[in-house]
Amino acid sequence: EFTWMPIYGEQGTAFSIRPASGTVEAFKDIDCEIVWHGSYLAPLTGTFSLLVTGGENSKLSCEAKVN
Repeated sequence: EFTWMPIYGEQGTAFSIRPASGTVEAFKDIDCEIVWHGSYLAPLTGTFSLLVTGGENSKLSCEAKVN
């Protein structure tokens, strides 16, 4: 079982990730979608903690690149 938890910076976060939680069989993969919700004051970076039940937690850093 896993859960993605956003780490909020001073400007909050403009990113979302789906699925935000769920179950994955051991040694299998899951596709996740990360979306940046852009606006004038939206931060271009974001961080999520991946919380894994009975396993190691890790972090994911995201960066939006606007052309």
